[in-house]
Amino acid sequence: MKIRFSHSLIFAFVCLAIACQKEPVDNHEYVDLGLPSGTLWATMNLGAKQAQEVGGFYCWGHQQSTASWYRSDYKYFGPGQDTTILKYNTLPRYGKVDALVKLEECDDAATVAWGNEWCTPTIEQCIELMYQCNWEAGILNGVRGVYVRSKTNSNWIFFPAGGYGGDAHHGGSADIMMPGEIVLIMASTLDSRRPYYGNDMSFSFSQPVYLSKDYSDIMGYGWNPRAGSSNRFGGHNVRPVRKY
Repeated sequence: MKIRFSHSLIFAFVCLAIACQKEPVDNHEYVDLGLPSGTLWATMNLGAKQAQEVGGFYCWGHQQSTASWYRSDYKYFGPGQDTTILKYNTLPRYGKVDALVKLEECDDAATVAWGNEWCTPTIEQCIELMYQCNWEAGILNGVRGVYVRSKTNSNWIFFPAGGYGGDAHHGGSADIMMPGEIVLIMASTLDSRRPYYGNDMSFSFSQPVYLSKDYSDIMGYGWNPRAGSSNRFGGHNVRPVRKY
């Protein structure tokens, strides 16, 4: 019996293989902050060459950073004004439900760029970082940001206040919003109650430092640092963590 594949099907397989191809990169530095989970955080953002550099701005689920962030360009939203979600959807009102609530490796910019040992942190790893470390606004080599210092050893990491890409509440833009005022770090997990949002971690210089004991939603606007969610097509900085 002969098995035949159409040219279009073969082409689709080839495109999928290329889309999920990962290019391992060695020698990325990371820090042991003494976290209970053992998570090791990279010393700089994805796309940066030094700790104080902002790096790239990535849409949630896109492999590459971009210079503009529009809803119409987001690959997992369907065309039209009504939100139709093509992948990572938990609610029937937005289209077919696939129940994917965490970025797959081929959609994780950190894994694609740095290799299998790295990934974008989950929201649980972000919350752990918030509660198990001390956060302190400061400056590193002339760049405003926040120091995250271990409570158990002398290690620390620095998040530059890069702002975020595009005005996600109005369809997007090519502007960097609030640079020097906000740290916005992508999480790999989906806001399952609002699947057009991805989880994130942020720090605002205009808000007082306060940590709630309640992890719900995950902590509303105004808390600092904050774990929450934002529109998937907006531009986020990515800080990789080691998988192993």
